[in-house]
Amino acid sequence: ATEDYLKVIDIEPKNDKAFNLIGQIKLNNNEYKDSIKYFSKAIEINPNDSNLFHNRGRAKKYLKDYNNALEDFNSALEINPLDKLSLLNKALIKQGDLNDNIGAIDDYSKAIKIDPNFTPSYKGRAASKANLKDYIGAIEDYDRALEIDPYDEQSYGLRGLFKRKIEKYFEAIEDCSKAIEINPKIESDWFNRGLSKDKLKDYKGAVEDYSKVIEINPNETQAFYFRALAKNKLRDYL
Repeated sequence: ATEDYLKVIDIEPKNDKAFNLIGQIKLNNNEYKDSIKYFSKAIEINPNDSNLFHNRGRAKKYLKDYNNALEDFNSALEINPLDKLSLLNKALIKQGDLNDNIGAIDDYSKAIKIDPNFTPSYKGRAASKANLKDYIGAIEDYDRALEIDPYDEQSYGLRGLFKRKIEKYFEAIEDCSKAIEINPKIESDWFNRGLSKDKLKDYKGAVEDYSKVIEINPNETQAFYFRALAKNKLRDYL
């Protein structure tokens, strides 16, 4: 495909779409520096296409050039204020790379105003709220995400985690169980359910869940540690 697009450029050197498409191929192949060159050429030809700035911002994000990536996402939003994907990427950088959870929450919230059914923004905002120890706020965002997508294992699992943190152990077990029902291969769901059972003095059930974690990941030392504690409480000293 790249050779064909290059042929288009030979014939039409101002074809911004061809430059953009080559940039996307390079981006998908993890050739981020090369992709930026093609996106930049497309922007030079057509500086009013928000998608070009968004694509270049993504490439810069992967190169950990976060400040310049944010500039590109902001440029995309100046052209198209309804660009929820640029808002999402801005939020992800602020949350995961710049430790600016308050700024991330603001961007997630703007994306939600644009599209109230955009689940990545609810899940991202929940994560930022959790980073700020606002577990109740995080749970509320996972509630909304699950209204939109009731088969999202990750949202059930993380909502269960934060319910455990606010000592709602029965509800935590219910959420973790739902997550396990959807995908039984996620060790953190079994582990969090085991911890909640532990708190409710269901040590036998906790041992079973920790054992499942070990079955999935035999190198998970925390599961061995907490299983040993639970076995001690059951007077199982072997």
